[in-house]
Amino acid sequence: MLEQEIWGNTVENWVISIFIIVGAFILVKLLSLLGKKVIKPFTNSTTNSR
Repeated sequence: MLEQEIWGNTVENWVISIFIIVGAFILVKLLSLLGKKVIKPFTNSTTNSR
């Protein structure tokens, strides 16, 4: 079943690509959450003239 071709690529390649895209999306969301919850309080406590 995974050897079937769709648009010149095997189903296995499509599934791997989808997992990479979903994994990258989750990683970006986690890094964004980390920035908002952990890093932002440190940057708000500094005094800047701009």
